[in-house]
Amino acid sequence: MMKSNINSDAHLRKDFAPHDFTSSLAYAIGFRDWSYRRKAVDALQLAKDDRVVEIGCGTGRNFPLLERAVGPGGAIIAVDISEAILARARNRAARHGWSNIEFVQSDAATYQFPAAVDGVLSSYTLVVVAEYDRVIERACEALKAGKHCVVLDQKMPSGLASRLVPLLDLLSRPLEYSRIVGERRVWESIRRHAGNVRVEELYFGFVYLAVSEKT
Repeated sequence: MMKSNINSDAHLRKDFAPHDFTSSLAYAIGFRDWSYRRKAVDALQLAKDDRVVEIGCGTGRNFPLLERAVGPGGAIIAVDISEAILARARNRAARHGWSNIEFVQSDAATYQFPAAVDGVLSSYTLVVVAEYDRVIERACEALKAGKHCVVLDQKMPSGLASRLVPLLDLLSRPLEYSRIVGERRVWESIRRHAGNVRVEELYFGFVYLAVSEKT
């Protein structure tokens, strides 16, 4: 797998610059969204002309990385439940001239994966999907042998960082951050359906990267 050089990625990183107070504040306290997303896409080990599914593509923040990995001959299937968000993702693709992206409006829980894909990616999505186990099961079934399912998402931290959880519960009202994030142990579903998973903690344990290879 070719490793990325952060200096050579400058033209890609433009899409990851903080544009509002919240994202700027997160960056100031150590949250490195670009770095985490790049780790996730690198972990897919995609090759030119591969086909990858992104569950919860949002506005397309991963598109620059995925495009570089699969090239113009590859295919990206971008799935999101929100048509308004997909419209922003389409605009991003049009702005960059990316014509190999298929946009699908669908709930992650009901999305029917195409057969024999070369990678499945989800970032900061499955933690809010109650039926995440079903999504992982279908994702693993859709993968070709030797290909990867990669999830970048939130988790409950341990150690000193856990002292911040009550504050996050307060800020996330009426949702209960600790209950929702604590219940959604997506990496356990990946291990169950793929047979293996490697988990790396990021950002003081509030974020994790889970990587599996279909055998």
